[in-house]
Amino acid sequence: AAFDTRWKQVESKVAGNPEAQLYRAAYLAAYAPANLSADAMIALEKAVADPAVRVLAARLRMQISAQRGNLPEYQDYLRQLGEWRADALIQHVTYWKMLLGQGRKEFALKLASDYPHPPGTALDLVELASFYSDAGLRDQSFELFKRYLREFGSTPPYWIAYAQVLVAGQKWAELRDAAVLIRSIDGL
Repeated sequence: AAFDTRWKQVESKVAGNPEAQLYRAAYLAAYAPANLSADAMIALEKAVADPAVRVLAARLRMQISAQRGNLPEYQDYLRQLGEWRADALIQHVTYWKMLLGQGRKEFALKLASDYPHPPGTALDLVELASFYSDAGLRDQSFELFKRYLREFGSTPPYWIAYAQVLVAGQKWAELRDAAVLIRSIDGL
């Protein structure tokens, strides 16, 4: 409802903006009644074929697939983004989590171990660690946080997620060490 309200306020200002129109289509595809949703999905599909907006359209379409739990569709869009070199780690993590949800843990873990790029942001790291925790590999999650302390240890999301992993794993000594380290970081 908030998006709809805001859209009505700015609709005339963004009428010629193709990206804004795609976000509107994605919103309608996800939340509108079936007839509007179907039309919005068609608009997104057409946009995937338009080189000027195809990456955004594919990302939005992929997000809708994730929301609906449509694994094959998500996989298709992820593959397409990969071909365009426009995929991101967080999109792969979402796919791996969807695979876990479908009982395909070994395949998800294989894909994760074969993924060639390290986390580029604290959010990437948090989501990747969350995937390993969801897969029952808390120690792997713990090791990820230790490995990327230098890169992301100055960000609150890193410490919040790391503390959650430590508490879940009942690693009290490490949690105490983390608290001491947090206190020593200026600006955190």
